[in-house]
Amino acid sequence: MIDGVQRSHLARLRADGSLDPDWNPSVDGVVRALAVDASGRVYVAGSFDAVGGEPRHDIARIAAGRHGDVDRAWNPGRNIDATYGFAALAVGLHGDVFAAGEVAGPAQLGPHHAVKISAAGLIDPQWNPTLRSSVHAIMSDTRGFLYVVGGASYGEVAVHKVTETGHGDDVAGWRPAFDDLPHATAVGADGSLYMASSVFGFPAENGAAPRYVARISGSTGALDPAWNPPCSAPVTALAVDGDAVFAALGGNSTVEPQLARWSARTGDPAWRTPAEGVRVLAPAAGGSVYASGWGLPSRLALARLDGVDGHFLASADAAKPGAVHAIAVEPDGSKIIGGHFDVAGTTMRDNLLRLDPEGRLDPTWHPSTELLSVDAIAIGAQGEVYASGESTAPSYQTASMIVRIDGDAGAIDPGWNVVVDGWVHALAPDTHGALYVGGYFAHVADLAREHFARLSLRDASVLPAWGTSMFPVNAIVVDDAEDALYLADGYGSYALPLGGGNSLARFSNASGSLRWRQPLPGMPSALALAPEGMLYVGGQFLTGDATNDVLAFTTAGEPDAPWNAATAVRGEHPAASALLIDAGVVVVGGSRYSDFPYVGTSSLVGRSRVDGSETVPIAVVDGTVIHAIVRAPDGIYVGGEFGAVDGVMRVGLAAVADGSASPVRAHSPHARPDAPPSRAAGRDATR
Repeated sequence: MIDGVQRSHLARLRADGSLDPDWNPSVDGVVRALAVDASGRVYVAGSFDAVGGEPRHDIARIAAGRHGDVDRAWNPGRNIDATYGFAALAVGLHGDVFAAGEVAGPAQLGPHHAVKISAAGLIDPQWNPTLRSSVHAIMSDTRGFLYVVGGASYGEVAVHKVTETGHGDDVAGWRPAFDDLPHATAVGADGSLYMASSVFGFPAENGAAPRYVARISGSTGALDPAWNPPCSAPVTALAVDGDAVFAALGGNSTVEPQLARWSARTGDPAWRTPAEGVRVLAPAAGGSVYASGWGLPSRLALARLDGVDGHFLASADAAKPGAVHAIAVEPDGSKIIGGHFDVAGTTMRDNLLRLDPEGRLDPTWHPSTELLSVDAIAIGAQGEVYASGESTAPSYQTASMIVRIDGDAGAIDPGWNVVVDGWVHALAPDTHGALYVGGYFAHVADLAREHFARLSLRDASVLPAWGTSMFPVNAIVVDDAEDALYLADGYGSYALPLGGGNSLARFSNASGSLRWRQPLPGMPSALALAPEGMLYVGGQFLTGDATNDVLAFTTAGEPDAPWNAATAVRGEHPAASALLIDAGVVVVGGSRYSDFPYVGTSSLVGRSRVDGSETVPIAVVDGTVIHAIVRAPDGIYVGGEFGAVDGVMRVGLAAVADGSASPVRAHSPHARPDAPPSRAAGRDATR
């Protein structure tokens, strides 16, 4: 995502830092390296099968021009056995392309760890430098030589200088001053190589402090002792632009994480500015520099800085698509959305947001939960919100935390929070003043509670344990009217669990006594209770030679054999992770897997509660999994990991109309503030 606009692994920014809206060659996999030649053509390498709809195996060329069309004539990947894809690219002095990484070699040439490809897309069979392992980086200088980082066995030199021509032989007489594998490298205009060391720094002589960054001669590989900028922390990224060396310092006990600029000639400092987690630096127009990482001030993952003084410039921001893990509906029809995301549309949100009854983002509800993700949500009787997720300071004792939030104002209750030494999968309050907690853990607030606990809604104290032991509890349903608490527990798959469990159990909600426990032929992930008393369990269950994603039971624990038989499928392997009882339909969300290749795709279907048959599809969801489904007054809300619903872009969150396969008409948090709501708009926008 670039400024709320979907881009599939590749985008172009204009000189002013804004997204180019016309250039959009979609890539269906991971991009690890980019290079541009003198004609403006863009080379893309990584691990993928198609670019712009054209079959391309791990490497492609994008034609110079407005729209980013794939060069159909240039397709060397079809002749290269790059089993693990490419990790590095460079364009040489004469326009040849050099690609390296986990490359087994051109199919007809034998093992290679780097290949030379002509501008016409032909592989040079003679060019095969002596490299013993995978290559991490490859860079060209202005004299027809290449620096290759990696390609060495343990104890060998980890940086090579080779010729672009002939066999790619090592340059005679050139040996780097340091044998260690550098964390980052960059080539200067004069052919010098700038290297950033490992955590411990490059070794120093005569008792001097270790160097974390060094410049070595392009002619001999010798250390330039005079170039020694003020750098006392490991460097995670480097870039050189004329006389500017840009560096990202990771920080340590004496130095805060920061970006810095030094003189490429003298090493003198020009500026530094706080920034954390930066892994990529790239020079840009006007002497500016782009930085990418997770700890940039007031940015998600991408920023542009002025090269002269280091101040932040206007530019597009970027983020990975977010995921929604949990949704809960408040009494007034507002929705609380939790998951793993940084922004809703273009508004910053930290893994938790609220939509008003019409589906619009609540601009004032913005709690700072200090949770790295939100995995479970529950609404209390007074409208308060309970949320659990990974703690910002995780340890074996405080892996997760449960917090309470004011449902209207979004204020955190500072006196109500509970630490858990594992992962919380489910939360459910009852009318007796308890909050039920299920998951994979051994202690809650330092008290022994294996996989299941009860907390006081009043003061967050841990209530006395019940006597029945449980395996990891994945789903909870409370039925106060019938004095019933239903738990689905277990881990593993099918009838061979990894450690045991896999059951559905009913307890007395008042006393905690076990009423019945029914074994399940696989791992359960979701529960839903119908008004007339049928209980539906979602997961992945093996029944003979078929697979069920939902099983039905009476509240007495008896399986509904005809319904279960009707929902069994063969030839694919469905897995339900979310259920919703909606009138006469069980809405089932999750994933479906084929036998080969075993890859999951999102699934959202409706099953008749009468006979188990599939109804009209709820919606076609383009993604990997659905984690949450709820009914709200304005439609069915769906959360998970996906990028489109019925062909309309919806990232992680969408609402679908009743009985329709189209997103409902509503405001989209991705829409521009001054744009009217679109007919095809819906809720979306977590990233």
